[in-house]
Amino acid sequence: MGDTNYDYEAKECYRRAAEARRHAMDERWPAARTELLEMEVLWLQRAQSYEFGARFDRFLADVGKNTSAA
Repeated sequence: MGDTNYDYEAKECYRRAAEARRHAMDERWPAARTELLEMEVLWLQRAQSYEFGARFDRFLADVGKNTSAA
């Protein structure tokens, strides 16, 4: 099964989380560093949400296959 839109979105969120972390590590101001690290956490949470959506779609597709085969 190919990548779904959820898979693409999750990858994009992980990319943005990594970008936020890189910027945080380069930041000199503690408040800005903290905000960037908080953004990283939010992107990671969003990625997990998309991954759940992808797993749920796959589950529903499997259930549909099993139901129609019966």
